[in-house]
Amino acid sequence: MNFKKKLKLSDIGEKQFLKEIFAYIDTPSVLEVNDDASAFSISENKVLLINADMLVSETDVLPGTSLKQIGKKAVTMSVSDIIAKGTFPLACLASVCFPPSLDVTDANEILIGIKEMATEYNSLFLGGDLNQSNDIIIDIISFGITQPNNVIPRKGVEPGDVLFTTGTFGWTALGFKILLENMCVEEEYKIKSLKSVYEPRAKLEYVKLFESLPIKASIDSSDGLYSSIYELLSINNLGFSLTHLPVDKNFVSYCEKKGLNPLELAMNGGEEFEILFAVDKKDKDSLIKEAKRMNLSLIEVGYFTSNPLELNIEDKLGEIYSFSKKGFIHFKKS
Repeated sequence: MNFKKKLKLSDIGEKQFLKEIFAYIDTPSVLEVNDDASAFSISENKVLLINADMLVSETDVLPGTSLKQIGKKAVTMSVSDIIAKGTFPLACLASVCFPPSLDVTDANEILIGIKEMATEYNSLFLGGDLNQSNDIIIDIISFGITQPNNVIPRKGVEPGDVLFTTGTFGWTALGFKILLENMCVEEEYKIKSLKSVYEPRAKLEYVKLFESLPIKASIDSSDGLYSSIYELLSINNLGFSLTHLPVDKNFVSYCEKKGLNPLELAMNGGEEFEILFAVDKKDKDSLIKEAKRMNLSLIEVGYFTSNPLELNIEDKLGEIYSFSKKGFIHFKKS
């Protein structure tokens, strides 16, 4: 690292600083250092997956979020990354920092949220660490164990492979507008949007589907649809044609009614905690058939191309709207 210029983190941003961090990290052969989780072999036929994810109240908690929901969200943030790698979460630890002025009852509400969410994901809560700070900070470390051939990397996609998602996008972005911009929204859409913000859920039920078929690559989408797709393009040096924007029809019609850009909201919302995953084109029909048998919804998003880092919007909404190519980034200059 070159400290001569006294650069601040806001000068280089999250992505550049991550590259510097990677230089210090030991690299097990199972997953690369920039994947959703870390993984290494613990026996000939067992791989341990670990993910650490931190929630900071100041930046990660929206107005109106209950204390229990804060604890639940912290667990979901970490568990979703384990699930994205094709593995069931087995256990989690929580390092928590609380302000000394926090009521004991309130602190317990957060811990109840952590415990309840871990239980919902069939994951043991094994304790952790306690410290003090000026803000509520929760760092969850999740663990999972699986067979080597079940681990799904980010890298491994080829041109022609098809990208699917476990659900729709955009509602959280509308929720952000309600909470941060005081946008007035009809009750039906307000309830759906705020539920997506306050009560996100990781897609635990899809792990069995991932185990049943050869999934070539996957990524947790919580940084946003565009950012997640671009991450796959970058690591695989490919392009992508988005043939179907994964949104509800009533979401699009409501956005148009309100004068909002549904493409922008869907591509750059974030915190949906859906899983994006790629399969070989020849496995597409088998995937759809198996998902239907398991009563799981899937949305085909598009296909990968050989044009590095080129993203084409073939969905008809791309003819009407444009979007800014961004995602959530820490250390941004204000």
